[in-house]
Parts: sequence; structure tokens; C-alpha cells
Amino acid sequence: MGITSNRISATLNDTYVSSRSFIYRINDLLKSIQSEKEIVSHGLRHTFVTLSADAGVPLNVVSNWVGHKNVEITQDYNHILKTQVDKGVALLENW
Repeated sequence: MGITSNRISATLNDTYVSSRSFIYRINDLLKSIQSEKEIVSHGLRHTFVTLSADAGVPLNVVSNWVGHKNVEITQDYNHILKTQVDKGVALLENW
């Protein structure tokens, strides 16, 4: 179930917005509030994977959603492993 489209969102009138247009719009908004930060689509992907894993979605499901060929690729997102390890340690300490 690989997703091959670069369209990530739909507008109210059902036209699609490409990932590039989406990022440009976000960066325009950041500039309008005089933020020096810049968003890149891969950063949003990492955020999605991290939030999904932190919410308790199994990594094999998250891996499938983002189109990774295997869970090991998803596990390479180091910040996921750190949060999961921290949660595991906390659970064991409270056991």
C-alpha cells in the first residue's frame, strides 16, 4: 500500500494541494509572523511519525502509513526510539 501521490490535502472545493504548495504556504505564514524558522516536508513526516508512535499507534501500522518497506526504517527515526524507551523505563519503574 505505497502512496505515490504528492498531493497531501484537499481544499474546500475539492481541488488538491501538492506537498510543495503546502510547504510554501506554511513558510509564507511563518514569514508573516516574522518567524525565522522554515518548515520542510520531511520534518512534517518525522513529526507525524513521532506523534503517531507517542499516541500509541503500533510502529508496524505507522510504518505502513508512511510507506516504509519495513518497520526497521521507521525505527531509524531516533526520536521515536528515545520516547518509547523513556516510556518503557517509566512503566518499569512504576511497576
